Amino acid sequence: TEGAVMAAPYGFGFCQEDDRVDAEVLRPAPGRRLLCVASGGEGALGMVVRGARVQAVDIDPAQLHLCELKRAAALTLPSADAAGFLGYAVRDGRRRLEDYARVRAELPDEARTWWDPLSAELAQGALWCGRYERFIRPFLRVLRRLWGRRNVDALCASADRGEQERCFDRYVGRPWVRATFRAAFHPAVYGGRGLAKEALSGRTDPTPLGEQFYGWFRSFCTATPGTENWFLQVVMRGGLLDPERGPDFLRPDGIRALRDGPGAVTWSLGDLRTVLAAEGGRYDAATVSNLGDWLGPERFGELLRELCTHLEPDAPLLWREMQAVQEPPGDLPLSVDRARGEVLRRTDRHPFYRLVPAVVGG
Repeated sequence: TEGAVMAAPYGFGFCQEDDRVDAEVLRPAPGRRLLCVASGGEGALGMVVRGARVQAVDIDPAQLHLCELKRAAALTLPSADAAGFLGYAVRDGRRRLEDYARVRAELPDEARTWWDPLSAELAQGALWCGRYERFIRPFLRVLRRLWGRRNVDALCASADRGEQERCFDRYVGRPWVRATFRAAFHPAVYGGRGLAKEALSGRTDPTPLGEQFYGWFRSFCTATPGTENWFLQVVMRGGLLDPERGPDFLRPDGIRALRDGPGAVTWSLGDLRTVLAAEGGRYDAATVSNLGDWLGPERFGELLRELCTHLEPDAPLLWREMQAVQEPPGDLPLSVDRARGEVLRRTDRHPFYRLVPAVVGG
């Protein structure tokens, strides 16, 4: 979320990046220091439960307050209650407000002051109050009605990808659905409503954005077993099948690691380059989301150059691409492995981005 602050009251209610895929690249472990974009917090907290010391950066203070809320919920509530409070699982709004009375004691003063007036958002489930989530939620309701609740539940409970593909093609693979995707995700509609226009400004792919989203959505529904995909369950059902099987940081073992393990997180406000220049830290790995889509080639190249001065030799670096291919400047000591990225994408539970792993000095 560098390059533009998104409103409503924050841009993204959940991080759209699979921390299990990220962990294969970044190798989080006790003693390793990782740098990332905070976004919705699941990625950063997923690295913490694996033992890493994480610095999570975001230009939007509201995103950091959301991350603090998720961490506080994990530290104060049982797994299923935390999932329900945040919106990963279905829960009555009144109970969410009762949960908040416990969670707020764990929040830093600034985050507590920010959240206290937002009772409507807390009752709805903070996960669903991002600008992006508010944009897609009505569209998802239409898809659920089209698909049928029983079929959606079967998709999300499936461990058979072939059955998921047949289910998708039967109920969703229709010309008018594709046309709806083209309309909903046309840049003139999506840019400015679901996403800041800056994120689309560097788009180079000639394929209509709505067609791309339809293809990505089909992969989202079929490429990984539904029973293991919390993203799919939350997006398509509106809540987890099992509230204790959500993001890794909210699972019972993740909560124990967050409370008692060696990992830790620091939330930093600002853009990545400014934070790097101000703090001068060294890192064992970094992931920078799809900042290239927001920054454009020149500024993204400058960011990569700055990162290379702060990453240890042989450190892994990961970025994502949706709107345009971003090649690093040729003089940087980076070895990029796009073929590996395509392999990783096959197991990505939220496969809406190309994955670009690289190694510093490789």
